Amino acid sequence: MHLLRTFDAAARSPSFSIAADRLGITQPAVSQQVRQLESMVGHPLFARLGRGVELTEAGQQLAADVAPAMKLLERGWARFHTSGDDTRLTVRGNNTLLVRWLIPRLGGFLDANPDVDVDLDASFWPEPAIDSTAVVLQAGPLPGGAVMIPGDQRLVAIASPIIADTVSWPDVSGCTLLEVRGSPGWAAFDDADTTQQPIGARRRVTSITHLHTIELAAKGHGIALAHELTVHDLVETGQLRVLATAATPSPEPYYALFPRRDQLTSAADEFRRWLLAQ
Repeated sequence: MHLLRTFDAAARSPSFSIAADRLGITQPAVSQQVRQLESMVGHPLFARLGRGVELTEAGQQLAADVAPAMKLLERGWARFHTSGDDTRLTVRGNNTLLVRWLIPRLGGFLDANPDVDVDLDASFWPEPAIDSTAVVLQAGPLPGGAVMIPGDQRLVAIASPIIADTVSWPDVSGCTLLEVRGSPGWAAFDDADTTQQPIGARRRVTSITHLHTIELAAKGHGIALAHELTVHDLVETGQLRVLATAATPSPEPYYALFPRRDQLTSAADEFRRWLLAQ
């Protein structure tokens, strides 16, 4: 179902980039999910035409079945949850943000709202939420209606104290650079008004999530990039040190999407107020 939602958005868009904007995810994420679906069905679903895409015959056949089914499912799911328990809160989002930012602070919300049942649903790749009453926390280009997560959204180069003591930034000779597969990574850091970029790295290690690269950096296995707000606590406790900071916010910030006003439950509204006050 996750792949079909992405396919449906891509089928209605002239390019994967536009589909990514509609879904609130990255273009590489859309491309990877489409390739995975094509592998499953055994046929190419899109013809890649320069900077755009076009449905193949097989893609047109699948889109004709998927589009009405997705609309029906979205309407039915939204009605079900809108009429459901007003004290239940679903938070779907980026796993790094949930683990490194939300969970350490969530106790304040739980203590202030003892009657609210919270359901956390995490993912490595951003995905659209068919439940229109859920709160979505994600990273990427800001979609319409999104609210920035409070905190410093600049990218920082981080390393363990042992590595930090041996590095004279930007000379990182002999070090390993850690980055997330499919993200702008160090290229975004280079473009973010940073006057000094890392030089002389020995190798690069990639992963599917910032959770991994942050942990690798904390264990002394290289230099990682992260949004400052996701590593602030680790820096404060001395587990990580900041080697360099971008002058401008990340091009793929963390953000929150809330239900429309006519579908906003009291639990989701309380969470919105709490989050914006952090």
